[in-house]
Amino acid sequence: MPALINELHRIARKKRAVVLKIEPNVEEGTPGWREALKGLGFHPNPIPTHVRRSWLLDIRPTEQKLLAGMKRSWRYNIKVAERSGIQVHLATTPQDMEAFYRIYQQTSQRDDFTILPLKHYADILDLFGDDACLFLADYAGETLVGHLLIRYGTWCWDMFGATAEAYRNLKPGYLLHWKTFLWAKEKGCEIYDFRGIPEILEPGEEMWNVYEYKRGFGGFSRLSLATHDYIYRPLLYWPLTLASRARVAQRRRQRRRWEMERKQRGESSKPTDGKGEEQEALSAQGEAAQ
Repeated sequence: MPALINELHRIARKKRAVVLKIEPNVEEGTPGWREALKGLGFHPNPIPTHVRRSWLLDIRPTEQKLLAGMKRSWRYNIKVAERSGIQVHLATTPQDMEAFYRIYQQTSQRDDFTILPLKHYADILDLFGDDACLFLADYAGETLVGHLLIRYGTWCWDMFGATAEAYRNLKPGYLLHWKTFLWAKEKGCEIYDFRGIPEILEPGEEMWNVYEYKRGFGGFSRLSLATHDYIYRPLLYWPLTLASRARVAQRRRQRRRWEMERKQRGESSKPTDGKGEEQEALSAQGEAAQ
């Protein structure tokens, strides 16, 4: 790790960076990591760029056991989508990527989060080659859901997801997720990472709907090691960091008030595919970190 960090220092100083942020895919409490990072001059930052707690699924069991580990209604929704004629396929053409991006734009507008230009997602597929793929779910010639996956080693990450408003009653997202599990298994993966859920698993927390949806597929949560920063320019770093912390704290207070008001109105927190809410949280944390 010191050799890797030294090379990152070289690049960061050349770019006149304010801070170097790292977020290793390591579970909180893993022996040695905090001590090693401290020894390299890093310190923890409570404001992550990516959500720290993820929902993971061990996909090594047989297909029958994976289905048995789901909630009954999740298995039913997969069958609903199959009987309804939802077609799931891998993207193979530029038109497929454009179809995904159209519904990704809809999702970002509906759930108020920032997305990058189409080229960014196309470049991911090109750079990762066989270790990345884009799954699409279509109905009556219309793309309804899309998920972009990345595989590395024995892990598979559900990186970006988009959902159209049309035909949501046909449950295309449930079938699409099932197909992505099978793809990851075929690639030799052992862990499927759904990515972000609330860091604190209590109703009213941001992304609670995301958590309810993801846990329906079975699995477990994992808290990753905190973000660690190496500061190059403290006179710029500390004012920006303190402002980010205040912004995130205000957002959390607003979210809790909104959840309490909804509860008082008697509105239920129904599970959805949750990708928009997750991307909104990631976008907000990324903006705060910047």
